Amino acid sequence: MKKFVCLALLVVSTTLVFAQRAYYVYLESVQPFFVKLDDRTYSSGNNNYIILPGLADSTYLVRIGFPQNRFPDQVFRLEMKGNDHGYLLRAAEAGDWALDEQGGTSLNAEKSVSAFRAEPRNVSRFTEILAKATNDPSLRFNMVRIRKETKPAETKPLNPVPETVVAAAGVDSARLPATKPEAAPDTVLAVVTDAGLKKDTIEKAPAMVTEIKPAEPVFAPEHTVPPPVQPPAFRKSVITRRGESSTTLGFGVTFIDEYEGGRDTIRILIPPASGKYRLMDGGRVDTGNAVLAPVAVNCKNIATEVEIRRASKKMKAAPNEKAMLAEAAKLTRSYCISTAGLRELGRLFPGDGGRFKLFEQSYSQVSDPAAFHTLEQELGDNYFIDRFRALQR
Repeated sequence: MKKFVCLALLVVSTTLVFAQRAYYVYLESVQPFFVKLDDRTYSSGNNNYIILPGLADSTYLVRIGFPQNRFPDQVFRLEMKGNDHGYLLRAAEAGDWALDEQGGTSLNAEKSVSAFRAEPRNVSRFTEILAKATNDPSLRFNMVRIRKETKPAETKPLNPVPETVVAAAGVDSARLPATKPEAAPDTVLAVVTDAGLKKDTIEKAPAMVTEIKPAEPVFAPEHTVPPPVQPPAFRKSVITRRGESSTTLGFGVTFIDEYEGGRDTIRILIPPASGKYRLMDGGRVDTGNAVLAPVAVNCKNIATEVEIRRASKKMKAAPNEKAMLAEAAKLTRSYCISTAGLRELGRLFPGDGGRFKLFEQSYSQVSDPAAFHTLEQELGDNYFIDRFRALQR
């Protein structure tokens, strides 16, 4: 008996040790977001990822929201199943969102939070002890999907058909009291005559005819269509040349644009032409068929895929964008980098701000400056696109 008790205690303690193992969920997105789990709120900040630690082997309903309510909140149902998980939050079709896992599985957002309810279930004493030890009350409940009940359509009984009663002939009229029958439409009455009681006749009462007058037609009131609103006549603006100036920065011209309700001042600066020119016969300018060449870069060593991959790992492990830019600067101080390698490092940044700073600080160390303009496709914000174009001027 003592051996059996010791063995049972050993099994229970071993189960509790394994049941108390904590799991985590890693969530990542291309833009800032926050997660609400029970009464706790986690924010991604500028890193655009969140780690939910200390989770039990259970099922959780998490709510994912976005700053300034840019998108509606999304609710996901996460099942741990005894493993850690990592998801990538992305926008799906029709305004929905989904969580993609590295294994290829995808979780869609719940249509409604109230679509599930927790129902208690009969559990053993061991399960209750396990729920208290792991601080996981969901072991004592089942998540059941709520189904909408459809009520059958009510049917109204049809109007009963009145029965027509016909009196039989051959009844002695002396035994019946004299009563005046009420006339009804479409009703047959029997009339008994006392002519020697030799012949009985049945007469039909005349049917009542109800005249039905046709309903007078009702005409809808006439709707008057308002006349269309004529837009105001278009008036061209008047542009007047106000003045001009010539400085070391170039040749400047000022125009005044007058329009209905206001006026604007337009200033144009034409920078001085670079290069040497000479006049030809007829006053034409000969530029010598000069071809603009890209800026020459003195590259002794060009970073290979090994150096780029090593720098990429260090940038992924960096805590913030400033540290990531510092790791990239270490690479460009020792090597020149190709446009393709710079594009690969730029995709490690979650936003256009850090990506543009990487392009700006590495512009002078690009081994193929003629292809540097293709990095504009990596930017989505018009503000950084304009700054990127100004960088190449």
